Amino acid sequence: MSKYPTLKHAPLIEALVDIKVDLADPSAFDLDRLAGFQSGLESRFPNRNELSQFNIEFKQDIGIAPHGVPGIPRRIGYQYFSGSRSVQCRVDGFTYSRLNGYDSWDEFEAEAKEYWDRYSNIVGSAQITRVALRFVNKIGVPIKCKYDDYFLTTPAVPISVATEISSFLMRLVLPQEDGIVAVATLATEPTQPDSTTSTVIFDIDVFLENVILKPNELIWDIARALRDIKNRIFFESITPLAKEGFE
Repeated sequence: MSKYPTLKHAPLIEALVDIKVDLADPSAFDLDRLAGFQSGLESRFPNRNELSQFNIEFKQDIGIAPHGVPGIPRRIGYQYFSGSRSVQCRVDGFTYSRLNGYDSWDEFEAEAKEYWDRYSNIVGSAQITRVALRFVNKIGVPIKCKYDDYFLTTPAVPISVATEISSFLMRLVLPQEDGIVAVATLATEPTQPDSTTSTVIFDIDVFLENVILKPNELIWDIARALRDIKNRIFFESITPLAKEGFE
């Protein structure tokens, strides 16, 4: 059981789980099979987009400035979406995303697992090479307050340089146990002249990569471990004043 509380008004604006796979022979895989993911789920995911990958080759000829030459777009899968939910089924992996938060982790995990099982049945015996969770939070800080009033993790500036910070972008790579890595990014958004609050995006990406797993082998145990790390980073990086606004 997590030692951190469930927030009634969590500032979460997007949560996603991303699982990378390595097919035995990607070039031989029929991408049209991924279109079958939507079968029976049309009411949940009525919309579909093709996903393509573009490669750009940079060239530098004598007397000519370096320039990029776009390659031919390569289809890699499909995105299915409706409202706040989105699923990407790609030849290299699977992503499930929820916008504007969710009611509980159990609900989010159950949905992600259902769609992952459907995807893994389509791609077959692919190896899993990376499992990741990403949580993006949007936190308002009153203009009259300092960022330190809301965050314990902020840029440090000598007082001889400046007495306050009006905006910032900070990215921290935080190695964890068992090969897990967390990347925490805090960034302010532009503030309108008449605004009473400043907005900070707190983006936490936690992942385990360079692993070799078979479908459904420890995936959700790993996902729960990643979530525990995400929770620790989030709650240990905000002040009691910030947490009060989310309870």
